[in-house]
Amino acid sequence: MKRILLVSGLCGLLVAPGALMAAEFGKCDQDTYPLHKAVAVAAHEAADTVDGQWWKASMPKPLDEAAKAEKAGDFERACEIIMQVEHEGRAGYVQAINQRGAGPRF
Repeated sequence: MKRILLVSGLCGLLVAPGALMAAEFGKCDQDTYPLHKAVAVAAHEAADTVDGQWWKASMPKPLDEAAKAEKAGDFERACEIIMQVEHEGRAGYVQAINQRGAGPRF
């Protein structure tokens, strides 16, 4: 029971800032893109603190794609990619917490 409460509380902490930022900053555009990128990188760094590793190899590729879209002036595409990166970081954090005690079952 305590574990369920802990996980649900952590999920609430992860979702609330994103909802507040979405409400405060609205649609991602040229002006808010750096903030969204910082949030996405922070989500991945948070997942890294709990040893979540499934996305580490694939993280640089979307960030490079977002940077290319940003340089081309396609902030809609860049924001789309960054929002997906943020989602993966948050999901990685929750997954690592949920599977913390898991190991081989021999």
